Amino acid sequence: MVREPFRSVDKNSYTPEYVPIGPYHANRSSPRIEQLKRRSVEYLEDCAGGGLARLVEELQPQARQHYRDGVGVGREELSRVLLHDGCFLLACTVKYDDARAGTSTSESSSSRQSGAEDVCGDTVARDTVFLLENQIPFFVLDRIHQRVTQGARPLIEIMEPYVQKLLHDSMYVSPHAPAPTILQEPPSHLLHLVHSYFVPAPAPSPSPSQLLQPGGGHPLWHQATRIFNRRRRPNDAVHAHTSSPVHSYFEPAPSPSQLLQLGGVHPLWHRRPPNDAHTSSLRTGRWRRATEYCKYGNVRFKCRGFAGDERWTVLDVRLEGGTLWIPRLRVDSMTWTVLRNLMALEEHTSRRPVTAYCVFMSQVASKVEDVECLQRQGILEHFLGSDEEVAQGFADLCKGVVMDVHNLQRNYLKPIWHQLHQRCNYMPNNAIGSFRHKYCGDPMYVAGFVAGAFIFIFQLAQVILALISVLQQRKH
Repeated sequence: MVREPFRSVDKNSYTPEYVPIGPYHANRSSPRIEQLKRRSVEYLEDCAGGGLARLVEELQPQARQHYRDGVGVGREELSRVLLHDGCFLLACTVKYDDARAGTSTSESSSSRQSGAEDVCGDTVARDTVFLLENQIPFFVLDRIHQRVTQGARPLIEIMEPYVQKLLHDSMYVSPHAPAPTILQEPPSHLLHLVHSYFVPAPAPSPSPSQLLQPGGGHPLWHQATRIFNRRRRPNDAVHAHTSSPVHSYFEPAPSPSQLLQLGGVHPLWHRRPPNDAHTSSLRTGRWRRATEYCKYGNVRFKCRGFAGDERWTVLDVRLEGGTLWIPRLRVDSMTWTVLRNLMALEEHTSRRPVTAYCVFMSQVASKVEDVECLQRQGILEHFLGSDEEVAQGFADLCKGVVMDVHNLQRNYLKPIWHQLHQRCNYMPNNAIGSFRHKYCGDPMYVAGFVAGAFIFIFQLAQVILALISVLQQRKH
């Protein structure tokens, strides 16, 4: 179940609105949904030739173990819930033309089997796929499906395109997203299958031209810092241990010639990529706001586009030079629900890419001016009432979240944080960024600056021509 501090921020994000699935919210069902569940059981019993009730009774003890916090119902009631909810989910997502065929309803345009399809819209998808506490074990669905189809086609092959279509329609993944490869075994439930698609692409290695770029935030600076720290006096050991991670960010960057001489090694050959072990030992702080990165780091935010056949996810954030490329995020009434439940799921996993992304977005876009900045670049596309509502949604998104942002295995955006942090501590970036933020953001300022520049050049030309004329007259 979801932790109470996490749930208290927005209880509606974890509560089914229309279709309760599983034992946690069984008492919230309506007479119409219960009728559709019974019709789904009758339909699949007919397709399977009977025996589904006995099958689920045998699976009930194993299924109970998946609810670690307890289910609060007896054996017969849990068996009934698993049978009714499992058949309803399969009737919504799989088309059974006969007992030995099964296809995703997203692959078929004429699915009429038990009446469950008539209510399977966005609200039902929200309740049955994206809510952590509104799930039943995937193996129960798989065993029911195998009994109905006699093992003609694995359920996972049908559910993958169904889930992928849901995610693509909401612009979370590409239509060509590969089948989940991180799952060594079948998913625990449908939300677990959803989470398996959220895998950020590996970050590309920086080019040699970026290695010596001052203030560019490259980890070559970390190598120099470590070498300098090794040469500290012994009585500075305690001070170095407690404050060097912070103090090192505010020291002047070494020149390229110094970097090539440090330690007698050539950093172009002995460098490590930003996501290597030496970066993982650095401390990570809070993200700055988007407008602050523009002002203090001369960072440009751009919407990351992808080719038609390219595979991508919304997590694929990239920093190239001074440009931060972020895939477009569509913000609507379901966005907070999907992201919060994925973060709640990640509290039980070792990988936390969605949480890292949410922490990033919640801090970068926490004010109205930040939302406006990201909207101008096409990074945010929202359908809420106002920009203030979007900014407040991001500000509240990670309340109650606990995450070790210093752990590179959990925070895949850590190298980008350090590169941006160094850009913001580089004085030329401060000056250029502040100038751009003050004078280049407003078209009136830009027009005035251009007009002033033309007047200055014109007057300078007049002065030069006048001096030339005076000098020529003196010669004669």
